[in-house]
Amino acid sequence: MPIDAFNHIFPRAFVAALEKLLPDPRVVARMMSFNVLHDVEARLRLMDRFPGYRQVLAMSGPPLEALAGPDRTP
Repeated sequence: MPIDAFNHIFPRAFVAALEKLLPDPRVVARMMSFNVLHDVEARLRLMDRFPGYRQVLAMSGPPLEALAGPDRTP
């Protein structure tokens, strides 16, 4: 069974935090243009096209703490 261990995801809560921190809204708009980056159901539908295919998901960067101080990135 193939396991792809190099996959990234932006959970919706992460994207919402980025929207508040990033001065350029085009960055978030670009991320949101790829459904499989933030919509787990879309990701699963894509994976269903390849029987037996599995993924290990990891948070993608940038880390919030690199964008603002601890007062804005608890």
